[in-house]
Amino acid sequence: MVRRLMVSMVAASLAGLVVTGCGGEEPFDEEAARAEVEANWEDFFDASQPVESKADLLQHGELLQEILQTSAENNTGIDQLRAEVTEVTIGEDHDSAEVVFDLFNADVKLLGEVQGTAVLDEGTWKVGASLFCDLQSLANNFCPELPED
Repeated sequence: MVRRLMVSMVAASLAGLVVTGCGGEEPFDEEAARAEVEANWEDFFDASQPVESKADLLQHGELLQEILQTSAENNTGIDQLRAEVTEVTIGEDHDSAEVVFDLFNADVKLLGEVQGTAVLDEGTWKVGASLFCDLQSLANNFCPELPED
């Protein structure tokens, strides 16, 4: 009887490990990741957001804060900038995502079906620096050299 009870307890413990994964890690929630990418992407491109919060949502934001500030100060006429995300595809490695979005100023579409990359950086999904720098180059603003990722 004691042996049967011990075997049952060991089997239950092993089943718990299989369900939760080794080390107790949570399974990756792709739906939640897509929702966070979309929300952070739209917050980043929201003209009403302060530069400091945008830097937190941009890969290498601490290195690009000056260009974010300059861009915010010089972008007269596009004070109602916003993005509408149309598609988010999480990469197999779960640390990057391909994002398709439209960029608007108020109700005027400036760019359609723009493709960019979001990166998971220290637990936060961020707009990839390469997309930001590509968009800045359209306005003759150029990013500093950034570290390789």
